[in-house]
Amino acid sequence: MAKVRIEEGHCPKCGSQDLEYGDSNLEYGDSEPKDQSIHYPYTCCNCDFDGEEVYSMEFAKHVSSDGLEVFPA
Repeated sequence: MAKVRIEEGHCPKCGSQDLEYGDSNLEYGDSEPKDQSIHYPYTCCNCDFDGEEVYSMEFAKHVSSDGLEVFPA
């Protein structure tokens, strides 16, 4: 049995990169926050596996509404 790539953007069942995230109206950036992680639901278009890519979250910095990084006074 061939080994399958277990990494983002690849189906953990068949290894395909042909994943459809969320429903057809969502973009890859759409996600569902849960606790301290972000979950991106997907369906593999090759083998029909349904799953979620899960990313952990940690505080990085503050940014103003115009995109500038905010430093302490």
